[in-house]
Amino acid sequence: MFKGIITHLATVTQINIYPNSDIAICISPENNDFLQGLMLGGSISCSGICLTIAELGNDYFSVTASQETLTCTNIGNWYEGYRINLEAALKLNDHIDGHFVQGHIDGTGKITSITSAGQSNIIEISTTLSLLKYIIKKGSVAVNGVSLTVNDVSNTTFKVNIIPYTWHNTIFQYVKTNDIVNIETDIIAKYIIQLQKNYKA
Repeated sequence: MFKGIITHLATVTQINIYPNSDIAICISPENNDFLQGLMLGGSISCSGICLTIAELGNDYFSVTASQETLTCTNIGNWYEGYRINLEAALKLNDHIDGHFVQGHIDGTGKITSITSAGQSNIIEISTTLSLLKYIIKKGSVAVNGVSLTVNDVSNTTFKVNIIPYTWHNTIFQYVKTNDIVNIETDIIAKYIIQLQKNYKA
């Protein structure tokens, strides 16, 4: 479990493809302090994707992504030198500053526009109706692991406002139109809609 507050950035340094099509990814944080407290087998959020630490070194860690993960995330677009957001798993005594984020990506979206709004930036993202039904105005959504408030929702897109601090301390500072991003919708919205379906059934 995570909260969608990015603490560090990192760079993908190596990608290896296994015969079964799973991939091993070596990741180096910008600051090695992030590695303190991590452990083999522990969970970590890599641009919103909950992955298991398979190897841990002095200045890197590695994870393995399965075909299922490749199918529903943007990992297939990663390359050596690619930048990602990092967040360590929640501890019992942590404050919840964002919202509950599981790291279970629901799907991806495409950035359709980036516009300035004062000192902030508004990003519009297109995605499928199956995801949009869980995204509501003023609700929460995680984009590339970042907890954000939804500004607006249409039939095909939603908008989020990125304040300067978030812009400069996440990989949003590097994004451009047509980039593919990871989306995790609000867990509460998913449960409510599922309960409604069960009740109607």
